Amino acid sequence: MVPDSADDLSDEYCPNCDNHFVIDALTPKAALKVESEDTRVDARMIKDERVKQSNQQSIFDLQGGTERLG
Repeated sequence: MVPDSADDLSDEYCPNCDNHFVIDALTPKAALKVESEDTRVDARMIKDERVKQSNQQSIFDLQGGTERLG
């Protein structure tokens, strides 16, 4: 027995009201979030670009440390 188009269960539309009853699933996007306390109280996590930062020496930027390398 061949089902009629109105009785076809593989159809995504309701035969009575023609609403789309199969909703596409939404996949969540990966996001990186940092949770902290209220930044108005403790603003150590926020870097202000307007304030000049002190020169921090990195292990990859050796300034004046070439005599230690041999």
